[in-house]
Amino acid sequence: MSILKKAVNKFTGKDIDRLEEAVQGSNETIEYLQESIYQLEQQLQEVGWQQLGAWSQKEFSREGLRQINMMARIYFLKNPLIKRAVLTQSQYVMGQGINIEAEDEEVDQVVQDFLDDPKNRQELTEQQALMQKETELQLFSNFFFVLFVNRATGKVRVRTIDPDEIEDIITNPEDSKEPWYYKRVYYARKYNMETGQYEEGHQQVVYYPDWNIRRPRGTIGGHPVEQGAYIYHVSVNKLTGMKFGVSEIYAACDWARAYKEFLENWASLVKSLQKFAWKKKTKGTQKQVENLAKQAQSSFQELEAGATAVMGQGNDLEPVKTQGATISAQDGRHLKLMVSAATGIFEHYFGDPSTGNLATAKAMERPMELMFRDRQQLWKSIFQEILNFIIKQSVKAPQGLLNGEVYQDDQGYEFIQLGNDTEGEERSKMINISFPELLEKDTHARVEAIINAFTHQGMQIKPFYNIKYVTRLLLQALGEDNIDEKLEEMFPEGEQPALPAGQEGEEGAESNRHPNQLFIEAMQELREQVQLLAGEEGNNGRS
Repeated sequence: MSILKKAVNKFTGKDIDRLEEAVQGSNETIEYLQESIYQLEQQLQEVGWQQLGAWSQKEFSREGLRQINMMARIYFLKNPLIKRAVLTQSQYVMGQGINIEAEDEEVDQVVQDFLDDPKNRQELTEQQALMQKETELQLFSNFFFVLFVNRATGKVRVRTIDPDEIEDIITNPEDSKEPWYYKRVYYARKYNMETGQYEEGHQQVVYYPDWNIRRPRGTIGGHPVEQGAYIYHVSVNKLTGMKFGVSEIYAACDWARAYKEFLENWASLVKSLQKFAWKKKTKGTQKQVENLAKQAQSSFQELEAGATAVMGQGNDLEPVKTQGATISAQDGRHLKLMVSAATGIFEHYFGDPSTGNLATAKAMERPMELMFRDRQQLWKSIFQEILNFIIKQSVKAPQGLLNGEVYQDDQGYEFIQLGNDTEGEERSKMINISFPELLEKDTHARVEAIINAFTHQGMQIKPFYNIKYVTRLLLQALGEDNIDEKLEEMFPEGEQPALPAGQEGEEGAESNRHPNQLFIEAMQELREQVQLLAGEEGNNGRS
C-alpha cells in the first residue's frame, strides 16, 4: 500500500467533511479574488490609467491617452466650464492674429509665399486655423506637423496628423530626447464614387522621419518610411521622459463634471420642493379630507395661473415656501473654483461678473497675462522653427529662391549661410514675429514710451534706430490691423522716408540738418497729435 493511501485511510469521515469545506471555502476565495482582480483591471482601463510597456513608469499608455483625448473632445463640446476656459485662452492668445515679416526682402518673399499658400492658410496660417490650432493644443497637447518638401523648388506645405494615429516615437537609444521616427498606424477608408459608399478600410503602418533626419531609411520592420515628408512634433503639459503631452484640461474634467452633477442635483431638489405649490388645512374626518384632496387636485388642474381660491370657514390655503432651502446653488462654488485652478482662468470669466471689478476688467490678472504671454512665446518659437526649415529648403533646392550654402556639424545637423545682397552684405535670416498687445492699455502712454525710447526725450544722439522698425512699433501701439500693407505704403521700395510735415524748406536745406533731429521732430509732432486725440477721447467720455 502506498504512503498516500495509508495517509488517506487515517482520515475519518468528519475529517473529509472538514477538508471538503476548506476546499470549497478556498474555491470561493479564489473566485472572489479573481473577480476583484478583474474589477481592478477594468479600473486600470478607465480614462488614462492603463500603463503598459517599458515606459509604464513615466507616462500613460497610448490607449490611455486616446481615452483622455476623447474625453477632452467631448467635454469641450458639451461642458460650458471647459468650453469657456479653452476659448478664453484661445481668444487672448490668437484672437488678434500674429505678425510675421523677415528683415531681408528675398527671405521675406519665401516666408510670405509659405504663409499665403492656400493649403497652408487652411491648415495653419489664416485666423480661423490659428484659433483652431490653439484650441486643439489645449485639448490634445500634441501636434504632429507634417512638412511636405518639393525637392526641386524647396516649397513646403504643412499638414497635421491626428495624435491618436501616432503609435510610437522612436528615439536615439543613447539619447531619449532625440526623436528619429514616428510610427503611424491608421485605417485608410476610400469613398467609392460608383456605389456612393465608403469601402472598408484596412490598417496601414508607415513611419515618418523627424525633421532633423537628413537621410531617412527606406523601411523599418518591413514598413515604408515616408520620403520628402518630415514631422515636427510640438507637445505641452508633459514631464521629463514623457514622449507625449497630456491634455491640459485633464485636471479640470472631473471637477467640471462634479459641478455639473451638483447643479443637476440642486435643480432636482428645487423641483421636488415645488412639487406641491400650496398647503391647505381643513377640519373633518379622514374620509372628508380624502374627498377634499381629490376635489382640490381636479380643481387645480383646471385652473390657470392667477385664479382665486374660494373656501369656507375652517379652511386655510397657503403657498409652500421654498426660500431658505438647506442646499443653495452657491454651495457648489468651490467645485467651480477647482476648474478655475486647473485651467488658470479666473472665476469671473465663467459668466459671473459679480466676482470681478473694474480693476480686473481693465487690467487682466497678472497670472493669466503671464500664462497667455508664455503660450504666445511658444507659438513664436513654433513659427520660427518652421520658417527656418522653409528657408533651409529654399537654399537646398536647385530651383529655390534663395542662394547660400548648407553646412553640417559633427552630429550631422544642417546649418545654412545665405548669400550676399546687392550691397555685398550677407542676407539676414532674422524673422520678426510679434503679437498685438494682450491688454487694451493707454494708447497715449504706449506711444509716449516708444517716442521717448528712440529719441531719449528729445536729446540729439547718434542714430541707432531703424525708422521702419520704429514705425511698426507705433502702428502696433495705435492698433493698426494691416501693418505690413501700411509699411509698404509709407516706405516704398527705393524711396527715402518722407520728411516731417513743414520741414521741406528750400532745396538742399534739409541735407545740412542732422537726421536724428528730423526724427525727433517727427516724433514730437506725433506726440502732439496723440495728445490731441487723447484729449478728444477724454472729452467725449465726459460729455
